[in-house]
Formats: sequence, structure tokens, C-alpha cells
Amino acid sequence: MDDILKDSLIREKLKEENELPDVVNISISEALDNINGGALDKEVIKVKNKRRGGFIKTAVGLVIILGASSLLLNDFGFIAYAKANIQSVFGFMEKEENSKYYNINENLEKYSTKSLAKAKDKDITINLTNVIVEDNIMKVGYVIEGKKINSSDAGTWVGSRGSVNDNVYLDGEKANILEEDYIYKCIDENTMVVMKTLKSDKKFKEKFDLKFEIKETEWTQKNIQGSWCFDLNIDSNVLLGESKRIDVNKHYKIGEVDYEVKSIVYYPTGLYVNLKGVASSDYNTTDENGMVKALIITDENGVIIQGYRGLAVYNNSVKEEIEYKFYGFVDKLPKEFNIIPVRIGMDNRKAKTYEVGKKIDITNLEKINIKCN
Repeated sequence: MDDILKDSLIREKLKEENELPDVVNISISEALDNINGGALDKEVIKVKNKRRGGFIKTAVGLVIILGASSLLLNDFGFIAYAKANIQSVFGFMEKEENSKYYNINENLEKYSTKSLAKAKDKDITINLTNVIVEDNIMKVGYVIEGKKINSSDAGTWVGSRGSVNDNVYLDGEKANILEEDYIYKCIDENTMVVMKTLKSDKKFKEKFDLKFEIKETEWTQKNIQGSWCFDLNIDSNVLLGESKRIDVNKHYKIGEVDYEVKSIVYYPTGLYVNLKGVASSDYNTTDENGMVKALIITDENGVIIQGYRGLAVYNNSVKEEIEYKFYGFVDKLPKEFNIIPVRIGMDNRKAKTYEVGKKIDITNLEKINIKCN
């Protein structure tokens, strides 16, 4: 209740003379709790020992400075960006063109743990703004700043990597992170925005203390190795309360492939289908016409809710295992899921035949049908 009162009074004070920036619309107390080091921690500790009025005046003063100046305030650990004004990586990415193809939506910002934490090493400053966990997936948003770290035409890049260059500790225990997906965008030659998706071998707990260490600025012009550490408290109770997990654990044979659907997990922030396929050792991921063998997912009406992705093919002498990644977004849980094998070629890519949101006739198609009730 005290935190709610403080936030409310701070916002009311700000409204008298200032237009509130986005960062004030998150819980101010939550952001303050997740600031990593610096003089602000000491200042807050001292202020908490004074009367409530003193706390409110000090906090109001800090936030007014943040909203009005858009300058880097090293003494207090706050940072806003004079050019890009990026106070939330999730919020920034959601407004970017083609964000839906990267499975970014406004709920990521809404349900994420916000942070104003920063760390500096090797003349590079990294500012962590958002963290969210969904099942065994963790998404992290941060900004990298340094002198001429990017080329002027670096643009936006999306990809996946098998190696993991981050250390993740949950309540002091190192997590086993299997792989990373990433999106990064170069704002200018000195600023880069990064959003990572980290896959763990275990489901994350609802609440835990997170230590996140970045060991390398992987996408800058020169990969700079160092140590940028952040400590946060993660609480996913609200998100989990609006989520649903469907444990399937069944095999389905379609054509050459024996598909195993383990589970489908729905969150307001994303949809995760845990699926793999097994075929004979001579299985080929393309057909005789060069068409890629892939999968799409539709709802009960044939509306495509996840586009084609067939990734990470592992070979051995006996069989071929195909890991499919589906990290998408739907605004509500469908009544049914249909997982459908398709062939992808240049013609239907150009025609966007299997684009998310399109409706197709699924009546006579071979498919895996899963009820959600």
C-alpha cells in the first residue's frame, strides 16, 4: 500500500508541470527496487529513514530531472537517451515495423519486470530495461552504448545461436541455458538495442532472484569481452494467473515424420508449442522440387496463428530429429490448434500464402488437431 501511495503522489506532483514520460507509467517503486548499484541506492536508503514527505520530495525531484533533461545522470544510476529516448526495449521494439514477425507485442512491456539498472566495463555501458519469463523461456531487453560501436548501416538483425555467451543465476544457482535467439537494432553508431530470448532446460519459478551477466557485446563492430552484471527480483504471478498449459505428450505420424507434441503453453505475451519430429536417416528437409518441408499452426477456423518454422535439424546414423520452434503471439487462447505440414517455396513466400492472420481451408489437409478445453 505504501508503494502504491508513493507512486500515486509522485505522479500527481509531476502532472502539475510536466508531461509524464513512459518510464513514469511503470511502477516507480518497482523500477527503484531494480536499480543496480550507484549512489541512488544509498540515497534511497537514507531517505527511507526520514519521514514520508522527505521520500516523496526526493523521488519527485529525481523523476522530474529524468523526464525533463533526457541526459545521462551518472550520480544516480538513471539513464535516458538524448536521441532515441529508449526507456523500455520491449516498448521500443513493439513499435518497430514488422514487430509482429518477431513475435513482439504490447503485452511484453505490460507484464515484464522493469529495470533502470546499468553496468559499465571496457568503456561500454549496458542498460537493462526489461525481463520476462514464460515457462522455460526468458526474454531480456537492454541497450548498449559506447563510442562508435556500430557501423552506420548495420540495421536490424534477427537470428539464433547454439552457443550462449551469458551467465544466468536463479537464486544463486547457475541455470542451464540451452540456446539464444536475438533481435538487435542499431540506433546510431554509438547505440544498439538488443532483445534476447534464452531457453532453459527447466521451467522458471514464479519468483526468484536473478543475476544476469553479459560477457560479450556480440553484435557490435568489435566483439568486446567483459562483465556486465545485473541483479533483479523477478515475480511472474500476474502473468501466470492469466496463462494456461496444455500437456499433450502424444505422437502423431504424418508422411515421413513421427511428430511428438509435448505441450502447448499460452501466455498473454506469447504462445509456445513444444514439438519435435523424428524421421529416417535419409530424410531430406526439402522435396524433389526444392520446396522446404515446414509446419504452420492454425486455430479452429483455419486462421494462421503461427507461420512456418522448421529449424535445428540434428543428424545421426539411425534417425533424423527435427526441432521446431514456435514462439508466437495470439490475443486469446483458441478452442483448437491445428499443426499442419506444408511446403514452402518462392511462389508462396512472395504470395505470403502462410502469413500470420491469413485464413486457409484446412478441411482436407493432414493435420494434428489438439483441443484446448
